[in-house]
Amino acid sequence: MKIVSLLLKIVFCWIYIPYLLLKMIFGGSSSGSSSNSVSSNSSNKTQGIASGTPLITLAKNEELKYEIVNIRRNNAKQFLVKYKERGKNTGGNQVIVDWPTKQKGPLRIDWSKSVS
Repeated sequence: MKIVSLLLKIVFCWIYIPYLLLKMIFGGSSSGSSSNSVSSNSSNKTQGIASGTPLITLAKNEELKYEIVNIRRNNAKQFLVKYKERGKNTGGNQVIVDWPTKQKGPLRIDWSKSVS
């Protein structure tokens, strides 16, 4: 695929070079390879999601009853949160939190703040 892309750039260099120059002048980032443009497109899809783990806390009225055990990332828009009742060693619940959910069960999720 890269060979085909290179051949097309060579054949259409009389269009491609002015395109790159105009793109560079008017503030666009010029990328010579298609992998850079794919990564920039994927970052645009997740716009609004903090790069780290969102701030996940317990609701105020649930703080004394539950505790968060583990937070794990499933993918760019999902987290698996495990929590259990305080004082109990067995069992526990788990919830999958999707973006842009604000509250799920006893959990409060703030996507605008991130925790590293």
